This record gives sequence, structure tokens and C-alpha cells, in this order.
Amino acid sequence: MPRIFMRCTLLALGFAAAGCPTSPESAPPEPSGYDIDFDRPVAPGDRWKETSSATTSFRESGYDNRGQTLAEESVEGEVRLQVDAEVLDVAARGRITKMRYTVRSMTATVNGAPAEAIPPDTVVEATAAPAGDTILHKGIPGHLIPGVARLAETLMGAKHPSEPSDAELMNPTGPVEPGDQWPVDTGAFRRGFEGGEISLTEARVTGHARLEDVHDVRGTECFAISSLIEATDFSIEALPGFTVTSGTLLLTMSGDLPTDPTKRWMDQQSSLHLEAEASAPNGVTISRVFSIETEVSFDYPAP
Repeated sequence: MPRIFMRCTLLALGFAAAGCPTSPESAPPEPSGYDIDFDRPVAPGDRWKETSSATTSFRESGYDNRGQTLAEESVEGEVRLQVDAEVLDVAARGRITKMRYTVRSMTATVNGAPAEAIPPDTVVEATAAPAGDTILHKGIPGHLIPGVARLAETLMGAKHPSEPSDAELMNPTGPVEPGDQWPVDTGAFRRGFEGGEISLTEARVTGHARLEDVHDVRGTECFAISSLIEATDFSIEALPGFTVTSGTLLLTMSGDLPTDPTKRWMDQQSSLHLEAEASAPNGVTISRVFSIETEVSFDYPAP
């Protein structure tokens, strides 16, 4: 935030001002707090290493109009990855629209049992599709269990130009101190779900970001950032013919962002939890509980 400079002029009162007072007592106060901008520079050719994980759980039950169970499904999955990442293309405000990942190691489990993973040295490219908001992946073996492939795609992603940037979603409007919180841009959050399985068009969305602390992370001074966003009154496009009668979507995020505005995130964690009940005109009710948690740590080459 720019410093505030006071102009001393008495011309409006009919006096000629000889100058501005310079004593410490009359000087304008220095602005306090930190200016945080979540947009960080990135360019094609930038490289780093990532160590990441994603865990998910899904439970769904269907009931008839008498409350009798019609069907139940439950699954849990986990993927752990180590990759070399390279930026291939960038859109406005640091949206990375094309990435190349070289898998160094990967493990996967489904319901606690080992599952086939992507072999080492496999090259995966993630690209924002020319139309819509889809991210296309090339290089992920087609014979993987769909849930495992989906988690791998989540960890090896890119960003569509239509998605909100971190700054659009979370930038504060002025300097902040540790312990301060500020509202997130809920309109930007809604845009991030456009075209997906969950529609927030008519949803009630609230949320805030918070500066928890300023601390050292692997030798780099960082802002410890957290955020919480909650949505209700949403619809689920993947349940045609059903109306969501109750539900909550809760997204929490945290991470360490360097105070140096030329450096990018050191690590990030996120958790999305969805609980919803939906009903159909024939009295059938579906209860769905879904969660996904991700963690990623970034290792950048020495300057």
C-alpha cells in the first residue's frame, strides 16, 4: 500500500505556506502491517520439485420414501507423489495454464490396499483446454483405477485462465498484522466452481483469510496464511432430477508464502468437505459425504 504523504498548504485560507513542518511530532505516522500480494512472478521454463499427497473419502447412501436403504457405496483413497515440475505456459496474473511433471515416485492405496501407480520417469502434461474450464492430462496410464487417476490429476494440475488467481480470491485491501483476518472475494470463489459438478450460482458463500504469523520456513521468512470458506444452498449437477435439500461445503486452506514478493509458496495444504442430502420427486433420497485433503511442499533451485 503506498505511503500517505501530507500536503501542507494554507492557500485556501489566504496564507502562503513557507513549507511543511518537519518535527517528529507533526510527521505522518508510518503505515503499520504487511502488504501481502498473492500474485507471484512465474514464467515458462521455471522449474521446481514437489512432494505431495492427496487423500479422499466418499460415502453415498440411497433411501426410498419409507427410509429403507436402496444402495450404499464407500471408498477411500490415497496418493503420494514426488515429481519434477516445469512451467510450460502462463496466462495473466500468474495462472499456470500448462505444466510438465516428471514422476520420480508414486504410491497409491484404495480402501487400504495397494493400487497400481504411475511408474517412475513417466512424463505427464496438464493443459488448460481451449474452451470451457477443463484441464487435460496427457501421460497418465489409462489402466489406473479411476479414483487413483483422479487424485494424481489433482496433484499434477494446471490452472484455467477463467479461474480466479490467488490474489483475486484472497488479497487484503490494506496492510495486515499477524492475527488480522479479512473477507475473501466470494464472487471469485463462485467462478472457480463454474462448469463443475457443484454449482454455487444460487449458493450462500461466506469466508475469510487470516495472517496467522510471520515465521521462518527452511531459511525463508514467510507469511503463515490460512483461509476458510463455507457454502450452503448449492446444487450438484451430477445428480440430475434431484434437489439438494440440505448441505454444507467447507474449504480450508493454509500455507507459507514468502514475505519476498518475488518468491512463490513454500508449501500449501487444503481440505474440502462436502455433506449433502438430495431428494427426487418419487421420494428417493441420496445422502453424500465427500472429502479430499491435499498437501504439497515445493523445493526451488538455488538462485
